[in-house]
Amino acid sequence: MKTPFKLFIIFLILISTIQSCTTIDDGITRSEFSPIGDWELIAIRNSTTDGWVEVEESFQFSLFPNYRFVTNEYEDCTSGIFELENQMVKMNYDCNSLGEKEDVFGFVVNAYYFEDLDMVFSPKFGDCQDVCFYKFQRIPYEEQETE
Repeated sequence: MKTPFKLFIIFLILISTIQSCTTIDDGITRSEFSPIGDWELIAIRNSTTDGWVEVEESFQFSLFPNYRFVTNEYEDCTSGIFELENQMVKMNYDCNSLGEKEDVFGFVVNAYYFEDLDMVFSPKFGDCQDVCFYKFQRIPYEEQETE
């Protein structure tokens, strides 16, 4: 009698695990709390005590499962590769013009965490290190522009 109950519990755990992930349009399943996806800047904060300020001029970026990214943040630097490591997103742009925002290996490094379903970046190099915060909202697939 205990065996069917155990199987039922395992089945419920399996179903809840599957439902806790979401599927983006390209078929890649990922957690809601993964940086993989499409993001838009919605607010900034300049210290740990100031509140969030909505941005007037935004930018977007996409982190793909193949560790490539695209962005419209910089006019001359629109793509590159990235790494995810220890709650850090390390972006290596396909250009050489970002200077002080890069670490010694040429990566733009941002710590990230989630505030509800929004992702927050905190730069780890440059003038804004650990005092600037950038809040990004995930762009649902339906809202993305098609070419």
